[in-house]
Amino acid sequence: MGIKIDLGCGPNKRPSYIGIDVEPFGQEIIRDIRRGLPFSDGIVSEVNMEHFLEHIPPGEDLFFLISEIYRVCHNGALIHIRVPKIEYPLAFMGTHRSFWNKDCFIIFSKNLYPHKCNIPECYNWNFSINKLEENNAEIVAELTVVKHEVHAGTKKTSIIIVSYKNIDDTERCIKSIIRWTKDIPYEIVVVNNSQEEKAIKLLNNFSEEYSHIKVFHSKENLGWIGGINKGYELINPESEFVIFANNDTVITENGWLSRLLSHFTEDTGAVGPVSNYIIGRQSIAFNHTGIWEEYTNTLIGFFMCIRKEIIDKIGLLDERFGEGGAEDHDYSIRIRKEGYQLKIARDVYIHHSGSKSFMPVLSPEGYNKFWKEKDNILMQKWGEDEVKKLFLPPLKVVIAIPEKTDYVHRLFTYRLCQMVKPWNFTIVDCPRVLIHDARNLLVKEAKRIEAHYILFLDDDMILPTDLFVRLFNHQAPIVSALAFKRRPPYEPCIYHWEFNKNNGMLGVRPAYELVKKGLKKVDATGFGAILINMEVFDKIKEPWFELRDYGEDIDFCLKCYDAGIPIYCDTDLIVQHIGDNELVDESNFEKSISDGKIPQGITVEIHEKDKVRRQLVSVL
Repeated sequence: MGIKIDLGCGPNKRPSYIGIDVEPFGQEIIRDIRRGLPFSDGIVSEVNMEHFLEHIPPGEDLFFLISEIYRVCHNGALIHIRVPKIEYPLAFMGTHRSFWNKDCFIIFSKNLYPHKCNIPECYNWNFSINKLEENNAEIVAELTVVKHEVHAGTKKTSIIIVSYKNIDDTERCIKSIIRWTKDIPYEIVVVNNSQEEKAIKLLNNFSEEYSHIKVFHSKENLGWIGGINKGYELINPESEFVIFANNDTVITENGWLSRLLSHFTEDTGAVGPVSNYIIGRQSIAFNHTGIWEEYTNTLIGFFMCIRKEIIDKIGLLDERFGEGGAEDHDYSIRIRKEGYQLKIARDVYIHHSGSKSFMPVLSPEGYNKFWKEKDNILMQKWGEDEVKKLFLPPLKVVIAIPEKTDYVHRLFTYRLCQMVKPWNFTIVDCPRVLIHDARNLLVKEAKRIEAHYILFLDDDMILPTDLFVRLFNHQAPIVSALAFKRRPPYEPCIYHWEFNKNNGMLGVRPAYELVKKGLKKVDATGFGAILINMEVFDKIKEPWFELRDYGEDIDFCLKCYDAGIPIYCDTDLIVQHIGDNELVDESNFEKSISDGKIPQGITVEIHEKDKVRRQLVSVL
């Protein structure tokens, strides 16, 4: 599940949503939306605007707001809107006037202004309408964000369902797909392993009524694996994605398919949803506010979406697993062996009744024996080490605080308490030690407890509540938030290397041009708030941090430069620095620039063979 935001919510913020309002009513963020939304691209899954849009005047402000909403939302995100109708008396509220009616939303979703004025090219959005209702006073709309046009084009998603017993479950599954799938072309292929007259008649009725439903009646029970493989022979060859689905699954919400497909990037082979009845990390119990996807080593086959081109590469399900069981783990390994990633879509929920096929015919002892036999086949095929990788423990994060100040500022501790934490985290501090030694000791402690990530936080920073979530969602080896130096001229703590051929010097220039430009690759960054994958420390020799006049953080970045490890900064994610007499952020930097106080940066010596030597020769 991604971040949920409630715009202009006043005192009526929805539970679990991040409230944003220009007036202080207890929201997490007090902000004028004309400054933009303080979120990175594509991390918001839901936006609520209840009696808010009528307060935004037609024109540039509205263009900018909707374009910002589109920017921060990921593909398939839901937008909930409630506005008074233009004809209703309450539509006139002092200086605010509602201009909304149903036709406005229809035009609006197609990136056309309700008054049909020209929209500047810099503004962009694309929504599909899930719901558009009106009564005497209000209009209620639900929109889906559309960002991947290929998914909304002519290529279909094929959903293969194998039905044996429990035809009522199959009927409920098919009806739920029909009801809740409106945004993307799809087809359903049902392989019926049952010879019951009721099942045959029901499924034939579906295929006669709906042209996008195909039914194959098998004369023998092919089992789940055989049924999926047979169904694949019948799908539309133009389909781009294929879903293997149990017949005891139920769709419960609009936009599920858009959101599921939005998780496919070039390196993604398969994606699975979360559910109520499932083993491993796909359980909804592991959902975490703000995290909308998660990498995994295995996906459960109850509802598994795979690129069709990958199925064509690796072949169909392995029938040595018989009627079914552990074939999904086998398939996950095969997909990863082709170099593709597997993902859990935490913003897609599929209800699962569970074990309807096996439990009624197997005793508890027989059920355990059944799964043991399947696990043995898996072990014989791939070996113990590969099978153990399937169920790795949950991610562990160390929140590392090298205390630098004489006392920990109350604003730091307050925001640290408010910050959304990882699923499995440990806070470790290291007071009264030189900063480079503190960082080395903290990394050693993170290694000792086998953490997957370390989140360094300086104790003179004011932390956004969604700091970890936004850094983690970038899935980068090293990614920082943006801080500014606490004293004039308040330069941003992100840098570029610049090699001067004339004097053999490597310059470190503050990257002014990247401020508030989204996720950007940088050569060096400050360590006020930075998330690092622990694998990075295996690629760099110890000590990772060393005492240098130009800072242990720049020293670490130089070592990453040598090792070819990329460094990123979310330049929209700004942490305020506790300065001498004020909190320092981009506004202080912007004022310095306007006053002509431009910092010059630092330089370090370069080796004759272009190998960086860690020695600062001048600080300008």
